[in-house]
Amino acid sequence: MWIAAQQCADRLNVWVTDGERVQVASTSIEGDTDFQTALIGLIEPHLQQGRVTPVVSAGMRSGSFVQVPCAVASAQKVAAKDPRIALYAIPPMSQEKPADFLQGEEAQIAGFLSQNRDWDGVLCLPSACSRWVHVSAGEVISFTSFLTGELFGLLTQHSSLRSATQGQGWDEGVFQAALSDAMARPERIASALSSILANAVLNQTSAASGKAYLYGTLIGIELAASRAHWLGREVVVLGPQDDTARYASALKAQGVAVSEQAGDLLALRGLAQAYVALNLKCPS
Repeated sequence: MWIAAQQCADRLNVWVTDGERVQVASTSIEGDTDFQTALIGLIEPHLQQGRVTPVVSAGMRSGSFVQVPCAVASAQKVAAKDPRIALYAIPPMSQEKPADFLQGEEAQIAGFLSQNRDWDGVLCLPSACSRWVHVSAGEVISFTSFLTGELFGLLTQHSSLRSATQGQGWDEGVFQAALSDAMARPERIASALSSILANAVLNQTSAASGKAYLYGTLIGIELAASRAHWLGREVVVLGPQDDTARYASALKAQGVAVSEQAGDLLALRGLAQAYVALNLKCPS
C-alpha cells in the first residue's frame, strides 16, 4: 500500500492505493495549517503501528523551491512527523519575476507530460488560485497566477453580493456577455460587480444570472491579463469539471484551440510516476 497526497490552494486530496483499489479522500485546509498535521488526520484510518507506509506528495512547502525554467523534479524524502509514514515530496516550483510559486500543480503537470512529452503550449489550471503554465520541451518555462476562484468565493459568501449569487443554475448567455464586457473594459470591474446586486434588487434577476455574471466578469479580467499566455497557443484546461467547462467556454469564445482534462486523474498519474521512480520496497 502507498498513499498519494496533493495540496492545491485550500484543498488537500489523498489517494490510498492498495493493489488495484484506490480510495479517495479530500478536506479543506487553511493557509496556516501544517501540511503533515492535516495529512495524518486524513489518512489516519489507513495507518498501522509497526508498519511504515510510503506517502508521495505535492504542494508541501518545505525545503527549497526549484526555479523555472525546469522539468518537474523527482520526489525527495523529507522528515516525517509520524513514524508510521515515509514521506516524499515533489519540490515546488518558483520564478523570480514576477515573484510566484506553484503549490501542488506540479503533480498535474507531471501527469500531463507523461502522456504528452513533446507538447508545446499552455496549461490552465483553475481552482481557488488559477495558474497559466507555459510548457515546452518537457519543461515549465514560466507561469502566472490569479486569485479568481478565491475572489469568487469571497464575493459569493462574504460580501453584499451573497444574496444575488447564492443558488443553483447557470446562465451561459449572461456569462458570455459579462466575459466580453470585462475583457473589453477591465477597468470597469468595480462598477460591473456593483450592478449584480442592483439588478437583483431592481429587476429581480435570478441567482443563476448573478453567479454567471460574477464569474464571467472575473474570468474576463483574468483572460485580459493573461492574453500573452493563450493568444495563438494551444491551451489545455486541467481541473474539476465545472471549472474546466467555464474556462474552456471562455477561451473558445476567443477562438482559442482548447481541450479539457480531469485534473485529479492527472495529479494521481503524476504522483504515481514519482512513486515508481523511487523504486521503493515497502510492505504490502
